[in-house]
Amino acid sequence: MVDGFRWIRPGSFVLYLVFFFLSAALSEANIGDFDEYWQQRKLMADAAAEATYKHDPVEVANQLNRAVHRSVEKEDIGTRREMMGTTTRKSKFSGPCRATNPIDRCWRCRQDWATDRKRLARCAKGFGRNTTGGLAGKFYVVTDGTDDDVVNPRPGTLRWGVIQRPRAEDAKVPLGLLPRGQQRLHALAHVRHRRQQGPHHHQPGQPLHRAAQPCREAGHQAA
Repeated sequence: MVDGFRWIRPGSFVLYLVFFFLSAALSEANIGDFDEYWQQRKLMADAAAEATYKHDPVEVANQLNRAVHRSVEKEDIGTRREMMGTTTRKSKFSGPCRATNPIDRCWRCRQDWATDRKRLARCAKGFGRNTTGGLAGKFYVVTDGTDDDVVNPRPGTLRWGVIQRPRAEDAKVPLGLLPRGQQRLHALAHVRHRRQQGPHHHQPGQPLHRAAQPCREAGHQAA
């Protein structure tokens, strides 16, 4: 079989290579070279990335670690008070916010968290800090949980929403997990979704949110 596969002339191999590289270049020409819209989006994304880039990655990691440690320490204090009997399980919870990570503490530990969901975009930590997260965009409500048309997604699906202008997103239907190779979501579109399992619940037509523990500031009940 190997003996039968031979080039007739040395020039045939060169011609094959030229054809191969030319085909590869033309296959993506319409995406990168002739689409003015995506060229502008690329320039905007590059400028935003450059503006938020921090040249000391160790300091970024340390900032996140400090925020996590502060959240854990506050949770430990609340747990010790409960074990000492200052609070009881039967009585209504009246202590501080019980979120255990800095992002949830920034957003969920506020009395108006349910009506100010865009605040989550200002709570990014670590290497995602300073991202816009659809803060200035309109709300887009996901009404179709399917994902069966990758090339031409239908309005109402999550995939259609994230290729539009930057916006905050909410869901009225349970969403399945996208295949790993298809999770190509736009960097400026913020997507917050929790699956319907464990301590989470989701009623059709209602926003997705965690319902395990009430989150609130000390002395104020969360909405």
